[in-house]
Amino acid sequence: MCVDGWLSGREQGNERKMAVAVRTIRNQPFADVAQFMLRQAMLPRASTAFAFDLGEETLHHLRDPELRAALLA
Repeated sequence: MCVDGWLSGREQGNERKMAVAVRTIRNQPFADVAQFMLRQAMLPRASTAFAFDLGEETLHHLRDPELRAALLA
């Protein structure tokens, strides 16, 4: 949901919406899960780990350099 909010904000040029999504993801309980998913997304067999409904789309977004930079900053 938050990644969708960030993507929507980017499409709209709405930096506030993007910032709210990043702040939400950085807060608990999402922060630990988000960091884990960001690390896993870059592994060679990540497509196997993300082989759930909408997994490929999620994996694609977790590999987006701009989103990664925002979440890892």
